[in-house]
Parts: sequence; C-alpha cells; structure tokens
Amino acid sequence: MSEERMKVYIMTDMEGVAGVTDSENHSGPGARYYEVARQLTTGETNAAI
Repeated sequence: MSEERMKVYIMTDMEGVAGVTDSENHSGPGARYYEVARQLTTGETNAAI
C-alpha cells in the first residue's frame, strides 16, 4: 500500500500579526519597524507549521 502525502500551501501577510499595530511603521521595506514585523510574521507562520 502506498503512502499518501498531503500538500499544504501557506500564504501570509503582515495584516493581523500580533505586534504589528499599523502599516505605516511596519509594512514595506524602509518602514521604521519592518524588520521586526518580518520576524514576527515568520514566527507566527512557523508556529502554524
């Protein structure tokens, strides 16, 4: 009997990430807290996995 594998696609953005309070300071390269927002987004995405 062959083993079945499930394929999962996860898509995310920075809206709704805990700690990202406004798009002006967090979203887009050059934003004041962009690197922090990226780390928070990565952490939440990895937690889902």
